Amino acid sequence: MILKKWIAGEFGILAEPIFFTINLLQRKDNDLLIRHIQYLRESVKTVKAHNPFEIHGWVVLPEHMHCLIELPENDTDFATRIR
Repeated sequence: MILKKWIAGEFGILAEPIFFTINLLQRKDNDLLIRHIQYLRESVKTVKAHNPFEIHGWVVLPEHMHCLIELPENDTDFATRIR
């Protein structure tokens, strides 16, 4: 279920799907993300193989992207997935 909630971490942090935006440092006239979309796809596939997560939505624009992901139960380490 996309909005499934669970208790994770020793402090009982309420977790749910995570939304984030990643911007390229140089945004003006930069189409790097769409020009090299295959490298981005391969990177996501590799990360998912080592650190599983579910993609609920992912929008790639020329100089930034929006992502909605859900981590496995009892896993709160989203930073590892976006590095």
